Amino acid sequence: MPNRRVSWRRREGARHRLPGAMKAYQAYLLRVMAPALFGTMFLAVGVFLLERLLKVFEVVSTANETAAPAARMLLGLVPYALSLALPVGLFLAVLLTVDRIGRSGELAALQGAGVSLFQIHLPMVLVGTALGLLTLLNDGYLQPLGRYDYRATLHSLEQTTFEAAFQEGKFAGIGSRVFWTEDRRAGSRLGQVFILEEDRLDRTARLTTAPSGSIRPGPDDNETQITLNRGEGIVISPENTLVERLQFEQADWRVTGEVLAYRPRGEEVRELLLHELMILGAAGGDGPVGREVAAAAFHNRVGRSLLLVVLPFLAVVLGLGQGRSVQSGAVAVGIGLLVLIQKLLESGEAWAASGAIAPWMGTWPVFFSTFVASFGLAGGPNARAAPADCRVGTRGAAASRALTGQDGRRTRCGPSSDRRVTPSRAQVRRSSLSRMAMARATPASPPAPRP
Repeated sequence: MPNRRVSWRRREGARHRLPGAMKAYQAYLLRVMAPALFGTMFLAVGVFLLERLLKVFEVVSTANETAAPAARMLLGLVPYALSLALPVGLFLAVLLTVDRIGRSGELAALQGAGVSLFQIHLPMVLVGTALGLLTLLNDGYLQPLGRYDYRATLHSLEQTTFEAAFQEGKFAGIGSRVFWTEDRRAGSRLGQVFILEEDRLDRTARLTTAPSGSIRPGPDDNETQITLNRGEGIVISPENTLVERLQFEQADWRVTGEVLAYRPRGEEVRELLLHELMILGAAGGDGPVGREVAAAAFHNRVGRSLLLVVLPFLAVVLGLGQGRSVQSGAVAVGIGLLVLIQKLLESGEAWAASGAIAPWMGTWPVFFSTFVASFGLAGGPNARAAPADCRVGTRGAAASRALTGQDGRRTRCGPSSDRRVTPSRAQVRRSSLSRMAMARATPASPPAPRP
């Protein structure tokens, strides 16, 4: 029997049965890949959101309504977390899927049937293309709008009224004033009150305390009237010396807490949409975002989306082993490569925005270097792999021969070509999925002619 070589073109003997079997196996790969993909993405989004969760709870704790602002701020952070979780989830899902089918012997069985790696992992590339389009939509439109909405909500909470600042047992700062009250009874009655106000002109601090008081809306809009009973006030100089002391039976004053509107969207480059960056980068403008900054951000967002089409090839290279053991270091190496690519893209965008290099040079050299390295290590479309019987162990060779109907035949793999390998029941059972898929797509053979 001549020595068979596995290439990206299918064998003549499998011409009529590979298409249907490959469709079944590609659907099986998608089912195997889906739990790892969505599980990794959800985990990554949760980890990235924890970074801002403490800040959100700290801000909304001083507001009257906590549920709605907190939900709105977290919703604005989801596109930011998703932009970081999509490449991580895709990379780990492809790596774990390739490792699983390699250890089970299914990868060796299909290679022995004349199927190339590109055909086997075509579903993963298609998933990467779909996620790349999702990344373009997310980074180009959802993330800028979510970032602006998050900051606008944060600004509205920081511009809260004086009445909302007096909450029981909490320090609240508004402008140059810090408020604290021990308890609040019947809505307007206050317990022990502490007010610290700093004068930014002469840098003196005014401290006012009282055992009780009250707070109510003033006669005008955005005005609050505060009344303190039997209190004391002191003024402290910048050198921490006492300047003035005052005791009073009752003190009333009115303060205005005007809520200022947030700035319009587009004063920062990360708040601009994708088509706005393209227009501004091509024609320029008189706005706060310069032409070089907009062009660098445009190339960076497009390059990040196309990078998800290349990542499956790199994950396949790290996931391919000898079909016997889990590659424990592949995940760590893969995450390290993702971090390296992320840092290179960030540094390239910063250099391009400063005008040190052309806008496209901050992104595309990193992209094409990753593409050439990943596709070159994967073998390329014209690469020919060694025969599966020579490249894998006894289990993979047995699965390959059981799939192609060559159980017990001799193979020509060098010095050991005269030995006979017969698969065991366990080895044949491991490749049952591939054999059943091939059998469903194999037409009935015509009867042999009589001599």
